[in-house]
Amino acid sequence: MAQYRPWQDKSYLYGKYITKRMTIDAIAAECTENGTPVTPMTIYNNLIKHSIPIRGGNRKLGQRTVGKKRGRGSGGFYS
Repeated sequence: MAQYRPWQDKSYLYGKYITKRMTIDAIAAECTENGTPVTPMTIYNNLIKHSIPIRGGNRKLGQRTVGKKRGRGSGGFYS
């Protein structure tokens, strides 16, 4: 019989990641402690595969400025 891999179960991942708000590293550590070694990247890939929304993805890196002031021609990097 095949070994049970909890990180491949959508309800297990949803319960741990969304309901209990565990981190990806904590889920991987718990699986490793229970005898099924897994990396955090595997947990991340299965979250993506099961369409479970990843928390913390709201960083707006495109709105950063390099210069002192915002706006065009106001002493920024490209002025």
